[in-house]
Amino acid sequence: MISAKKRRLSVFLLFAISVTLTVSASAALVTTYHAPAITVVAPFAPSDLNLTVTIFKNTQTDHRVIPVEMETEHKGWEMQYFLRREGVYSIRNWYGNAYDFKDATLTIERGGESRTLPIPAEFMSERKTGDCIQLNWRTGKMSSISPLRTPLLLLMWSTIAIAVEAIVLWFYGYRNKRSWLALIVVNLLTQSAHHMIVSRIDVDIDCMRVYGISLPLLFLVEMIAFLFAIEEHDHDRAVSFAVTANTASQAVLIPLLSFLPT
Repeated sequence: MISAKKRRLSVFLLFAISVTLTVSASAALVTTYHAPAITVVAPFAPSDLNLTVTIFKNTQTDHRVIPVEMETEHKGWEMQYFLRREGVYSIRNWYGNAYDFKDATLTIERGGESRTLPIPAEFMSERKTGDCIQLNWRTGKMSSISPLRTPLLLLMWSTIAIAVEAIVLWFYGYRNKRSWLALIVVNLLTQSAHHMIVSRIDVDIDCMRVYGISLPLLFLVEMIAFLFAIEEHDHDRAVSFAVTANTASQAVLIPLLSFLPT
């Protein structure tokens, strides 16, 4: 029979190891570049579709036409294209998207054919990052991102996390309805908070640093929440479950960041 002291020590060590592994994996898989200035999302687009943004600098001392091919990532059913400030090395000063993308165009290329369309000015903000455009690659129509996209993606990621942690909950011997309800509510709240933190990355804070701070915080919040919300067994088991469940869910979620939209 393992003593309570040894059980607590093992839980603490598992927590320390899981946080270290999670942050290390996040650092390896999440880009260290700053947030994109603009992101173009093209649902169900072919992988050979290329996008180029052409920026026009028209100042008293600077008159240039600057074409920039966007970075490409294939995430599930979406092709995602990114233009980052540091990718446009010829521009020293970046005043804000509304200014720097004035009169800018988007060139869509595939199979030797291309067409150039103006980027709607109403989609550009005064910020330097974070503007997102949805592209219908067949028609070339650009629109703002659907307001349903974020909650639907959040629901998808939360469902994956809940499914993984539900398996752990079952193996830990939890059967009461309250325990399962607590699992769902805590995950929805913490995953929503985590998404809000990461999606509001400042231009001078890279993604790796935000993940490094937010994931251990997520672990602690869920551990405390489960400690008070789940009363079916003793507190030691609740803490052990929280650590194990978080480790398991992050082990599944982090690799999926490379394959599914965020």
